[in-house]
Amino acid sequence: MKTYVPDNMGVPEDKDFLVGALDTLRVAIAIFDKRDVLVYCNEHYRYVYRSFATIGEIIGLTFRDIVRIKAANGEIAGDLVVKDVDAWIEQRVAQHRNPTSSRVVQRLADGRWIEIKERPTGDGGVIGLWADITGQKRSEMRLEDAIQSTGDGFAVWDQADRLVLFNDKFARLHGRGETPLRAGETFTEIMTRAMHEELFRSDNSKAWIAERVESHISPVKQSEVEAHDGRWYLIKEQRMREGGVATVFSEITELKLKERDLIERGKTLEHTVNELEMVQAKLEEHASQAVEMAEALSTAKAVADSANQSKSEFLANMSHELRTPLNAVIGFSQALEAGVAGDLADKQREYVADIRASGDHLLELINDVLDLSKVELGGMELSDDAVDLGDTIRSCVRIVQGRMNGTHLEIKTSGLIDLPLLRADETKVRQILLNLLSNAAKFTEADDKVSVAAGMASGGSIYLTVSDTGIGMSKEELETALTMFGQVETGMTKPCEGTGLGLPLCKSLMEAHGGSLEIESEPGVGTTVTVSFPADRVVLGLRKAG
Repeated sequence: MKTYVPDNMGVPEDKDFLVGALDTLRVAIAIFDKRDVLVYCNEHYRYVYRSFATIGEIIGLTFRDIVRIKAANGEIAGDLVVKDVDAWIEQRVAQHRNPTSSRVVQRLADGRWIEIKERPTGDGGVIGLWADITGQKRSEMRLEDAIQSTGDGFAVWDQADRLVLFNDKFARLHGRGETPLRAGETFTEIMTRAMHEELFRSDNSKAWIAERVESHISPVKQSEVEAHDGRWYLIKEQRMREGGVATVFSEITELKLKERDLIERGKTLEHTVNELEMVQAKLEEHASQAVEMAEALSTAKAVADSANQSKSEFLANMSHELRTPLNAVIGFSQALEAGVAGDLADKQREYVADIRASGDHLLELINDVLDLSKVELGGMELSDDAVDLGDTIRSCVRIVQGRMNGTHLEIKTSGLIDLPLLRADETKVRQILLNLLSNAAKFTEADDKVSVAAGMASGGSIYLTVSDTGIGMSKEELETALTMFGQVETGMTKPCEGTGLGLPLCKSLMEAHGGSLEIESEPGVGTTVTVSFPADRVVLGLRKAG
């Protein structure tokens, strides 16, 4: 099967238009079914991996067959694929069948770098995106080589004071073997641990940490610190244009010893100051050069972000072009099923049903990708509707219970009487509720409970909660569930399948309304999701009795 729509089913022009549109993307797309057989890929997939002359040579192969062919043709670089190709194949297949929220970066033998993002589909398959990040990777490696080659300790922090980039010299100064430095740690956490491990000398640890944090937040002057081994360092920090901070540690041990020696020899203060100022001027010049490297790194990151923005804008603009032909495919298949063109033979009716089911599935995948693009672009537009939250909740409960196909799972409601009207986008509110209710139902057995409650908070805001007594999530699983394409593997099989975008989209939709989304969950106990709309969206004095 080369596409989801066979050539002989009456809609070749719409199918060709859809395939042609996907082939124009500069991102490779591949979809594998539950048997791990490739059922679709666009033309750009062959650009990424050049072992195949046509798409027809790839469709129908398993993922294991494809990676084995790539390795046999010498396309993949790396020590493991050279020393033990079977071990590399097993590793790559395991990553593919159990995709996480983190990306896979792969180096090819021709010098290119590929970023791979994969996620499971609702029917047990896998969808993947492959993007060429060679330019970005080479820029990063050049900058990393540059900062590693300097003799100073060097680090870059983002606007939230989290560590983004650092060289080995900085890592040795701020972390020992049992607690190595890690990107993502905050400045305060690193300084506190450094004093706890006695990496720097001070008579008052708390005062030392407070002084370092203050000088880091407002970097207006230089400071000096003494390391545990007696070496001295001059610290120069500078805020960068995007809001982060660059830190440079320059060793001044020789300068401090010379200063001490000059004082002991009784030289005049003027002579001592002049000599120290000359050395200090050179150190400042050296530190400024390091800060300029940090600015270059920030610029390279901005270029990469701009490229990602362009990709998201293109996908968002393709909404009509992608959906229109696919809706035609689904519509024609429904018409054939209804007998508009005459009675069908049993085999024909089976084929038409497969076409419609495949079209519905592909439309869901396209909608997931387009929703992700809207979130990345921040282009969400809201209408101001007068929403009866109680009626909306009841309607969504009926829809979700209807999807459960007779599982007898009951969803209970409370607090829906005399709620004030809510000024919000009713379609988006329904989307939030349907996602939360579907998630709760999906991970809850028939003997467990799902409940929805709403009410007014003391500050005038309005809230609603969706609770279940299902399997729950750990802290790590919750972080995965809140990331794009992140799905928690549970082994459960439920009628309501997820796309990996439900919770992140709900969070973005609530933030677009000026509200918030909070989750409390515990494995084996259940999950409670609370969404709150701000007081300025509550229309007081207008109520509908429930």
